[in-house]
Amino acid sequence: MTGERVIGSGRDAEMVDLGGGRILRRPRVARSLEGEAVVMRLARAAGYPVPEVIEVRPDGMVMERVDGPTMLADLGAHPWRVGRHARTLADLHHRLHAIPAPDGPGQWEISVNSNDFVTGTEVAWDRWYTQAFRAWRESAARTHHEFYWDLP
Repeated sequence: MTGERVIGSGRDAEMVDLGGGRILRRPRVARSLEGEAVVMRLARAAGYPVPEVIEVRPDGMVMERVDGPTMLADLGAHPWRVGRHARTLADLHHRLHAIPAPDGPGQWEISVNSNDFVTGTEVAWDRWYTQAFRAWRESAARTHHEFYWDLP
């Protein structure tokens, strides 16, 4: 898009200012963000502080723009606030885990080299899973990686 203004970027996506208090979260590797939008809407409906999802498009997700400094930037400028920020993160973590999981099937998602993959296997809710990752080098040019998501 000509004349677009990228206002932020991360490992997975960049944020484009659309004007009118809206941004486009555009993934670096094209994929549907419909599942992410469902989770964000669920969290917002439960009172969790996430931006409003306005729409999901083929090129990304349009969301409410939230202005302000990042916690990291504030901590860099005010290092004595580390305790306050730690309490805020702990509170957010606790509140997020209190939100009930949605009904219906879910799928396992694995992130490898900044790319997310789903296994196609449905998650059985309300049970513990044992996970393991194994990596080894066969030679200087060949490595192997295995991910086990449900060990007995």
